[in-house]
Amino acid sequence: MVRFSHLVAAASSASLASAVNLFVTSYSGNVTTLSLTGSGWIRNLNATYKANVCGGGNSTWLTFDSAARVLYCIDEGWTTPTGAITASSVTKDGQLNQTLKVPTLGGPVSGVFYGNGSTRGYVVAH
Repeated sequence: MVRFSHLVAAASSASLASAVNLFVTSYSGNVTTLSLTGSGWIRNLNATYKANVCGGGNSTWLTFDSAARVLYCIDEGWTTPTGAITASSVTKDGQLNQTLKVPTLGGPVSGVFYGNGSTRGYVVAH
């Protein structure tokens, strides 16, 4: 059983007939992929992958870009002078591979995409 002290989740988009991945993180810095499978009244939620891809260990927010299949994680830097934003590629079955880590000012707690096309960006709240 996976126990989380601070649960933050982002679900990937999928049809109801297929498996759905749910990404959760905690202050451990790990992201765990939970797979929701089954049909009708019988559903299963299982931890399928776990990776340390969220910066320094104070993860507060996950954002999944379904078009690019990239999971962004914000680390607030609660125990360090700086925070971080990490980007991880996500396979169809939910495996994560960190591709980028950018330091931030300490204290970022959430983020959201804005704009579109060449003017698209990611804004972070402190």
